[in-house]
Amino acid sequence: VCTVVARIEDSDAALRQAALSCLAWLVEVGDKRIVAAVAACLRDPEHWQIRQTAVSTLAQLAQRGDQIIIGAIAERLEDEDWPVRGAAVDALGKLADASDVSVASHLLPCLEDCAPYV
Repeated sequence: VCTVVARIEDSDAALRQAALSCLAWLVEVGDKRIVAAVAACLRDPEHWQIRQTAVSTLAQLAQRGDQIIIGAIAERLEDEDWPVRGAAVDALGKLADASDVSVASHLLPCLEDCAPYV
């Protein structure tokens, strides 16, 4: 697992994306160290695929109701790339508790998104 985690900081974007995808299958849900490392990839400035994969991986690794991760993913609802926004909508649906009204308030503007997937 340590080798895969190290690859999420590799200079090769395809390798970073593959490493992020693998972590979802290798790590137990709620591993705070891995969740933090994956969350750092949410702000990749150059590759929307990295941000999208980080969002999807967090949806599988973070604990349901983790407000820190929910907040970080909610920020991606305003990402410039629609695949990232769409992944954020899906992830929030998986991570938010049904009673979490704040997530609903983040998701309402997505109903007006110009991208149909979002």
